[in-house]
Amino acid sequence: MATGYVDPSGDDTQVWNAPTATPVYTEIDDGIRQPTAPNTADYDRDAGATEKIDIFDMDTITNVDEVTQVKLWAYGKIGGLDPAECHGDVYLNGSWTSLTDFVFTTSYAWKSITYNGSWTQADLDALQVKLRKINTGFAEVAAVYCEVTYTAAAGHGSRIVASAIHR
Repeated sequence: MATGYVDPSGDDTQVWNAPTATPVYTEIDDGIRQPTAPNTADYDRDAGATEKIDIFDMDTITNVDEVTQVKLWAYGKIGGLDPAECHGDVYLNGSWTSLTDFVFTTSYAWKSITYNGSWTQADLDALQVKLRKINTGFAEVAAVYCEVTYTAAAGHGSRIVASAIHR
């Protein structure tokens, strides 16, 4: 088994607000891995009263035989009078996994959600990450990446490449 990391590589659906203009994914693709804190001067944020969803395309890893685990990492916080919930979700095997709460607090911290299964190179190539904010408070995410556990295809190493798959 090997472990690789993939970062956001494109915007698919954007309704949260970043402090700078597009592309928003550049605000959260710091390439930083936990436990190191990323830059919190750039982030993806939502403070609206309605539920909002952002979806990001992800890099991929080549020459993969089987993916057995995807751990979604996010560095974020929540706040406001009615603290928001921030949920994370990944697109694998042609569908979205169940949205799971990151359980952010009012201080920035790394949180993760682990998805276990059996996925192919094609599934990994189509990997996307969804962030969903609910309640009227705010959610702010400064970094996102996925830690991928996989078996390399026979006779191949692997490398990370940018993916540009859009739904």
